[in-house]
Amino acid sequence: MKKVFPLLKGIAVFFEKNMNQLFSVSVEAQQRILNSFENPKDDIERSYFQYCCQIRMNKRIVNIMWNLASFLIYFFVRKKLITAANPPATVIHSRAVFFADEPSKNLVPKEVADEYGEIQITGEFPKARLREADVVFLNSIRKRYPRDWYFALKLMLKISQFRGIMDAFKPECILTCSEYSFTSSILHEYCSMEGVRIVNVQHGEKFYFIRDAFFHFDKCYLWSDYYVDMMKSLRAEESQFCVSVPQALVFPEEILALRHITFDYTYYLQEETTKELAVIKDSLLFLQKQGITVCLRPHPVFSNKEKIRRIFSEFEIQDNFDVSIEKSLMMTKYAVSAYSAVLKQALYNGVGVVVDDISNPSRYRKLKEYRYEILDNTHSLLSEILRGKQC
Repeated sequence: MKKVFPLLKGIAVFFEKNMNQLFSVSVEAQQRILNSFENPKDDIERSYFQYCCQIRMNKRIVNIMWNLASFLIYFFVRKKLITAANPPATVIHSRAVFFADEPSKNLVPKEVADEYGEIQITGEFPKARLREADVVFLNSIRKRYPRDWYFALKLMLKISQFRGIMDAFKPECILTCSEYSFTSSILHEYCSMEGVRIVNVQHGEKFYFIRDAFFHFDKCYLWSDYYVDMMKSLRAEESQFCVSVPQALVFPEEILALRHITFDYTYYLQEETTKELAVIKDSLLFLQKQGITVCLRPHPVFSNKEKIRRIFSEFEIQDNFDVSIEKSLMMTKYAVSAYSAVLKQALYNGVGVVVDDISNPSRYRKLKEYRYEILDNTHSLLSEILRGKQC
């Protein structure tokens, strides 16, 4: 199963990146889908409704292919997970576990850290497995939705993953950043059955997007009441929400003391197309020719580093490993991006915010419709700066 599980996860991530993408379906159309559902009667139905919201934004042929492929491999994968049923020989007892990279520790709300003490943060999932009781639980759900094999397969993989976590760490609480996953509410049900709490923390910028509809955790920590209202409008369970601004947003004094402006503008890339990158390059070249110092920072996951180096050979390109995001912001006068969460970090820490409205004008026009909170705060537009209207 060591090879099968990562392979399935990789295939799933590849296809999901090309499914129900942000900005692909209008808010009005999303609201029609969302309002077509009754109030869910339990967490299982919550997960199913969230799944339905997601697949209704896809082309029908995509859903058919997903279900067919899932049906063909479901029982093979289940057998592998059942035969991996021996619990780990060594248990690392941790009151709370957060499966994330090391920088994500700054996303943990103070309230959670105070309650559980030191949080076990690890990027490696323990061995996934299924017990007989887990198979019974999964079969009961599959009987309710017998035609939705993709729903069943992904749920089985998540349950097996959480089973591995519970066996390896015996936690009281599992932290996650997975409100977008249609498995989240069923995982809440599963964790409750096992006497484990599941707490969700906001990881990045949020928009009105029914991919995030209906979810339920024991607690869900969001950065502001703005996001709470948005998630409630997406019909997420309403009693779970808490507002907490993590250290990832509001830097401690020792970080703020490092403020030393090296660049006028730093552009924080996301997952831009080649065409968008070309527009960004022309914009930054224009500024550079005016004697303005500019820098570029690739996204640590989504940017193609080789392509970035080739297109932006005339510019300073920050290394994500050598320069932390906190240090990067402390080095720049203005942070520039299309809609990166880095702009929120800049806003909280006294760095100027510039929204890129020119690399993809159509996307920019949709930001207000999709309730992008930055637009309700002090910011400048890249087009204004290029026209000489300085911040």
